[in-house]
Amino acid sequence: MKIDFLQKITSLDDKVIKEGDKEITLADVCVSALMMSTPDDSDKKNLWYTLAKKIKSSKEVNLTVEEIVEVKKAIQNHHAVLIVGRSFELIDCK
Repeated sequence: MKIDFLQKITSLDDKVIKEGDKEITLADVCVSALMMSTPDDSDKKNLWYTLAKKIKSSKEVNLTVEEIVEVKKAIQNHHAVLIVGRSFELIDCK
């Protein structure tokens, strides 16, 4: 599935969320989640690193269903509810 990772993350009021002056993108959310790890994730670290590099390197990335599951799992484990919800909407094209 091809995903545009340069899509902006928005608040519930549909305003683009910023960190300082930088608008937060889906790539920012995914890469930060994939690069965080917990003791339970030791067998996934190389996969998550590879996915983070893939997402960071291109505007649109073609991911397999299995890769999307891993990205979503990482986002869900490492981000707040709003970021999870908005990210999932963008990944699922809703």
